Amino acid sequence: MKALLLENIIVAAKSNFVQAGVEIESLPGSLPEAELIEKVRDISVLGIRSKTGIARNVLDSANALLAVGAFCIGIDQIDRAECNRRGIARRSQRFLAWARLHLGHVIKR
Repeated sequence: MKALLLENIIVAAKSNFVQAGVEIESLPGSLPEAELIEKVRDISVLGIRSKTGIARNVLDSANALLAVGAFCIGIDQIDRAECNRRGIARRSQRFLAWARLHLGHVIKR
């Protein structure tokens, strides 16, 4: 299982994924849409913050995506209808510990 964490997701989230055996790629900022489309092709979990938008065309290339975790307030930047149609979990919590917890539950399924 692979995870892509963007926009400086905190170290504690990274270590939780590593402990769960998830291969992590972590980048300090958001990506232009074309780059994001390439990066999400084979990842299972995507962690974002408020600058990254997840539109239908990004989801079209995400062949293995199970969950998108927004480590910020709200999930308006994630295409809700398309995630629901594809069975991709979307989670956002105001407190980062809760976001990590939700993504951890997805990994354990």
